[in-house]
Amino acid sequence: MTTRRTNQGDPASRRPGGAGGARPMTRRQRDARRTSSSPGPAAQTRVQVDPPAEPVSALRPALGVAVLAALLQTAGPLLGVVNGYEPAFLSWPLLGLLAAAPVVLAGWLAATGRTAMAAGVLAALALFAPGRVLTDLQAGLDPINGARPDLLLPTSLEPVPVAAGMPVLVAGHVAMAVAGVLATRVLPRTTGTARQGLLALALTASVVAATGLALPPFDSDDPYLLPRFVADLPLWPAVGVLLLALAVPVSAALMTGAPDVDAARGGLFGTALATTAVAGPPLVATLLLPDIHPTGGPILALLAAAALAALALAAGRETAEAPGDAGDAGDAGEMALPAASRLHLLAGALALAAGGAAVAGAFLPQLTVMGGLEAPANYAARPLVPAGLLVAALGVALLIRAWAATVRPALAVAWVAVPLAAAGALENALTAVDVDVVDVSVGPGPWAAGLAVVLAVTAGVCAALAGGVERDDVDITALSVDPKVAWTAGVAVVLAAGAFGLPAVAGPDYVSAGLVTQFRTSSWGLLAGLVAVAAACVVAARSRPVRGAALLLGAAALVGVRLLELPLTAGRVAGAGPAGGVWFGIACLVALLAAAAISGARSPRPGV
Repeated sequence: MTTRRTNQGDPASRRPGGAGGARPMTRRQRDARRTSSSPGPAAQTRVQVDPPAEPVSALRPALGVAVLAALLQTAGPLLGVVNGYEPAFLSWPLLGLLAAAPVVLAGWLAATGRTAMAAGVLAALALFAPGRVLTDLQAGLDPINGARPDLLLPTSLEPVPVAAGMPVLVAGHVAMAVAGVLATRVLPRTTGTARQGLLALALTASVVAATGLALPPFDSDDPYLLPRFVADLPLWPAVGVLLLALAVPVSAALMTGAPDVDAARGGLFGTALATTAVAGPPLVATLLLPDIHPTGGPILALLAAAALAALALAAGRETAEAPGDAGDAGDAGEMALPAASRLHLLAGALALAAGGAAVAGAFLPQLTVMGGLEAPANYAARPLVPAGLLVAALGVALLIRAWAATVRPALAVAWVAVPLAAAGALENALTAVDVDVVDVSVGPGPWAAGLAVVLAVTAGVCAALAGGVERDDVDITALSVDPKVAWTAGVAVVLAAGAFGLPAVAGPDYVSAGLVTQFRTSSWGLLAGLVAVAAACVVAARSRPVRGAALLLGAAALVGVRLLELPLTAGRVAGAGPAGGVWFGIACLVALLAAAAISGARSPRPGV
């Protein structure tokens, strides 16, 4: 007689985690189960990558187009981009070397069998091509605002036609974009475990690089070279610089998310080389020309590029040393992401420093006037005080372990208050620099405000990464969109468009900045505020109750800083009063608080 064995007497079957009452699995547990259940070689690693057929031959078209692109990018400056204007120094060898370096690297990697890494290098370069096209065209069509001494040195204000080198140079960037697109066809398509540690460090470095690329590339005593901050440029050159700045974090995020670690490493190398190609020539120009002087922008970008290259090397060493067992901590290419508690501490410390720098930027002199004259009052810097106090307070809360997890979503939104306030404070300083008054120079206040922005951005990135680590330890499959929160938050988004898009202060012959009208330097801060509020409302609708409420409260605090512009800055104009942005802001604040109350009142589901 055959006896059937049952598990009725097995205590495990009666435990909550047993077959009779399984708890929801976290993301890490689900990944581990999928890994352990895979037979054969797949059980040895979390990522099973099937290389494409004939990978080296498949990359040859991309390499051929990339070689052509490097030749065109070298020939363009050699031929000259504008009739009558020569480069300020012998720049074409440097530009040719910077164009050829990633192509040579990709060719060598392909020749040694590391095709995925070579494809990653070329794919990263393609993301920089649109921004390089716009900035190079600006240098040829508007040499004064283009400020590219490596391409041309203008000697008058008269318009001049472009030369044969300009279309050749632009064609080189377009060809590089085509090469990158062709290279993506060789990248492995299999999905695998996200390398969160590598992603965290790469994003941190890329934010620094993006900040450096957005800053003026040099300081100039030449009246025909006018380098400017991105927010103070005309529309199309500003778009070009923004595309270059955004290409760094976008490339870092996309390439570190590649399923094959070699592709991720190649993408980081490509991002580092492309950043160097943009930031290197201005720094070299400051070393060779007496009338222009170095600034921190290119230096920051180059240091961040070196950090990205170091991360690519470190990821390669981890791959070589990783144990074969998928259950070990050393997954292929995985760099350990700090625990949520450590990210909370880091985000809190950075937020506290950002808040202190913002408050200091409000009280330090914005302009320095020679001759003993008193500098004018800068009302635009006053919103830095509530913005700094808000971010600093959230930073202190994150340093307290019992509060950190609850407060973290609020900081992930509220950090935008610092660039929102700093944009208005920097507008006056940028205007004074553009006017180029001999007796007026930038004081320490704008530098403190700029430092506060960098610290706040980094704190926000750390807070967002802490949220990613936290979600790895809970089951989020049970989450769904709450209709009440979604509808209330949707109303808040519509009202936020008016709160940030319309001016907040109006008076006789004066209207403050907005997005729909009066778009100025400070409008970039308003745009960041609108995007942050909209993103918080979208995420909060599908978040855990307490976390969603914290997100919405952080967005409400951001709107509150926007509303404080009226009482803090109205003194600059006699008879000033509220404009449309104030009334929309008040309504948006009420809607956000209502959505936060609804979200916080929800009952959390088990395991969530």
